[in-house]
Amino acid sequence: MGIQLRYHFLTITCVLFVLAACKGSENKTEPAISTVNFFDKKYDSDYSLIIDESNISDYPQMSYLDCDKTGYFTIYFVPKKPDLINYWKGYYNDADFETLNIDESNKQITSIVKNNWNNYYKFCYYVPSSFIDKSNGCTIESLNLTNDTKATIYLFKNNNWIELKTIESTILPPYLESSFFLDILQDKE
Repeated sequence: MGIQLRYHFLTITCVLFVLAACKGSENKTEPAISTVNFFDKKYDSDYSLIIDESNISDYPQMSYLDCDKTGYFTIYFVPKKPDLINYWKGYYNDADFETLNIDESNKQITSIVKNNWNNYYKFCYYVPSSFIDKSNGCTIESLNLTNDTKATIYLFKNNNWIELKTIESTILPPYLESSFFLDILQDKE
């Protein structure tokens, strides 16, 4: 009788342990990984700080637009350390924009980032083509989003684009504040 009781007690304990372990794993979901490799060579272009004729970003970035298939994305190279943040904020302080060779400058920026790859968080702000308003044309300089746009923000980690957050958006994210992305990262950790 004592052996049977111990056997039943051990069986019930094992079943409860397995159920508790399964219930704990239910709440832990793996983050989604993007099906788009934003670093694929077909999207490759030089990194830049210059957004348009009058705006300069606080950190390097690279954008891609395909209005009909892939959609729009920008990869933001947000520095991990304050000295690097200050470096990029002052990058064009002494520049003469009348004579600046932007293509050459972008090549230098690309080289600096690639040679210091691990010193940056790589965030991607992605908008599928279904959310691009093409009624007034579709160019990287004049990109309009639909009112119901859902953009996904990814972090490049361990050679994968890990989804951090999907947000409703009718405008592109700020390019002057690295805190926009870092705050999202803090919320996930």
